[in-house]
Parts: sequence; structure tokens; C-alpha cells
Amino acid sequence: MPRLRAALISDDRVVALLATRALQDAFDVQTFQTFQTTSESFAGAVAEAAPAVLLVCGVLAVGTGVDALKRLRADPRLAATPVVALCSPPAPPESWTPTRASSRASSTRPTPGA
Repeated sequence: MPRLRAALISDDRVVALLATRALQDAFDVQTFQTFQTTSESFAGAVAEAAPAVLLVCGVLAVGTGVDALKRLRADPRLAATPVVALCSPPAPPESWTPTRASSRASSTRPTPGA
């Protein structure tokens, strides 16, 4: 049985490595980087890979995952392809400081193990 393909739109090597390792038993993962998202042939190149699923990072070096997804959805071959949005939290703002009242830092992001 042929393996399914996943197209990963990401500039982050760690995200690419994690996604590839997480999916390697079921998918062949092909990574497309941001500089490719600005070219006219980007959606065509992704469509030619015939992915069963699109993995799109929300934060890219050029544009956003939403920008990349708009280009991909414009290609009829990708219009119905399922999408998984990969997000990483932004770095804490410079004004972020730990509180004195607790041993945990004050943050709106979830704390692992909390």
C-alpha cells in the first residue's frame, strides 16, 4: 500500500524535525519553506506533491501561515485537502516578569505540569 504524503509549510527546523518524526510511520513528509511561498509556483509545487494533509505553521519568516494557506487553497487540487495548523507560542513580552507572590511566573500561557 502506498504511503500517504504530508506537506509541511515551515521555516523552523525543529518543527520540521518534530512533525517528520511524529508522522514518519504513516506519512512521507515533504517540507516547503517560506521563500517558496512567495513564488508563483509555490501552490503548484505543493499540489504536485499530492499531499493527503497540509501542515501549516502559523508563524513564518515571510508572511503568515494564513497567507500561505490562501495561496494553497487557490489551487483547485488543494482546495479540499485537510489542514493542520501548527502553532508555537510567541516569546514572552519584554514587560513579562515573574510575580513575587508565587514561585511561578505570571503568564497567560499554560504552564507545563500545572
